[in-house]
Amino acid sequence: IARLLAAARSRARARQRAQLQVAAMDIKLMAGDRLRKSQKEAMQKVFRYVTMHSEDGKALRLEKGEQPLLRGEDLPRLLRGCGVALLDKELPILISEVPDEGMDFKEFTKFFERIAGERTTVKEDGVVSALSALDITGQGRLDPTILRDFLVEFGSGMLEEDVLMILDPMPRDKLGKISCAELAAHLARGPIGVQKT
Repeated sequence: IARLLAAARSRARARQRAQLQVAAMDIKLMAGDRLRKSQKEAMQKVFRYVTMHSEDGKALRLEKGEQPLLRGEDLPRLLRGCGVALLDKELPILISEVPDEGMDFKEFTKFFERIAGERTTVKEDGVVSALSALDITGQGRLDPTILRDFLVEFGSGMLEEDVLMILDPMPRDKLGKISCAELAAHLARGPIGVQKT
């Protein structure tokens, strides 16, 4: 029994690592741009993972050979995995665009190209200002634990692993704090992964 439990834990950790690897993407498009082949291939991995591991545990079960379908409630997680930051007011509008029967990958890529082209670029100085509101010491540095808790609690339903994917690669000072300016630059640049290749 102990071996079975250890094997199950190992598989679960491998799935979590795979999720973090495929979710670390940054796909920036200008209005009218189309996804490149390499971007579509990377995005398809995230799409498949999210559709097969629905947050509410009700992934659409597929017969062999059928294409997975994206459910509206999983759209925010997929968009975050593709490097798209969402505002609370945007969520209901975007989710309502997903048909009740779901959206296949081809439909999602067209949807993504449209919304990514409509979005404005994040400005670093605006992010620094927002982060500074959390900096109670005024030193321009944040405790990653407090930042993680804040983002999980108030970050539009961000999952803890999504937040850790953002915070883990950030350099720390001697006290373990993260620079607001460096974090803002990282957030404005987007996660390391698929760029314009």
